[in-house]
Amino acid sequence: MTSAPYYADVTEAAAIIAAHMVSTDTRRIAFEAASADDQLIHLRQATGLIDAVMWDGYPASTTQEAAWPRLTYRSTADTAPTYTPGSDVGYIDPDPNEAASATVAAIPANVRIACVVQASVLAEEAAGINATRQIHEQANAGMMSLSTGRVSHSIDGRRANSAWARLHPDVQALLRRYRRVTGVMS
Repeated sequence: MTSAPYYADVTEAAAIIAAHMVSTDTRRIAFEAASADDQLIHLRQATGLIDAVMWDGYPASTTQEAAWPRLTYRSTADTAPTYTPGSDVGYIDPDPNEAASATVAAIPANVRIACVVQASVLAEEAAGINATRQIHEQANAGMMSLSTGRVSHSIDGRRANSAWARLHPDVQALLRRYRRVTGVMS
């Protein structure tokens, strides 16, 4: 089983944006104004940012390109786990509202939504509407603080450069439950 290099395609992204963002949200406006090719690029970039974070569990397949779907245990074979209700063996929470979801190799809905939200933030940055990327680039260059008019930002370079910190706060809220806070990344 291989995974797409992005967690949501352009069509699914349009539906997610329409369902989760008001029409005046600058992230929605920027994403919808981008060409389909640029939207796909933003979705791939967002997937890469999400994949850079350490997540609970293990990739469901040794051949998948992306970090999701994930298993609750490490499988040495490239096969689906044997799921028994009540056991710890299965896929990580593809849909917490679906009782049998642990038996299906799927990308959790929150991961797909988070990918689209992060892609919309990237579209916003590319359009010059959001300065987050500039702050991260300046933190990479060693800047410790930034003042613009009445606004001042202090930057902790170690945190600003972490994979988790590169995700928008809305994306972090969607994905927090899956985040591995200790251990080795797989």
